[in-house]
Amino acid sequence: MKKNQTNLTEIQEKNPLLETYIREKLADIPYEMVPHEEFKQRTRQVKFAIRTGEFTPFPNVILRAGVAFPA
Repeated sequence: MKKNQTNLTEIQEKNPLLETYIREKLADIPYEMVPHEEFKQRTRQVKFAIRTGEFTPFPNVILRAGVAFPA
């Protein structure tokens, strides 16, 4: 099953503590970093979203998971 995550490049500068936390919690999931504008474009294809109420800068993560059987 293919899974990965997308994070904002801006988190590295604006919120390094949260970036470290995300890396630790999702250590076994490959990731890519994209600029904020590209991230916003990708959210248009999201099927399900969870709003956590997080208020620190750039806390968003896109998680993708495949299926274990042929579609």
